[in-house]
Amino acid sequence: MAEKGQIRFTEHARRQMTQRRIDKESVFLTLSFPDSFEKGHHPNEIIAVKYFDGKRVRVVYASEPDEIRIITVTH
Repeated sequence: MAEKGQIRFTEHARRQMTQRRIDKESVFLTLSFPDSFEKGHHPNEIIAVKYFDGKRVRVVYASEPDEIRIITVTH
């Protein structure tokens, strides 16, 4: 994960986390210790992927100059 300032969750990401029952700790662990990365759909998007007991968590984020913006979180 790029080392930047604060991490900001979009409203969409917060809704997806609630609907999919993915907590912030899992998001932070995925960003800090990903098993792999994928390229996002837009130039500044990155997808961090981590497996927790066989369950995949994908965090789509954009690395901005002063923050990490969490766009969405999926399984």
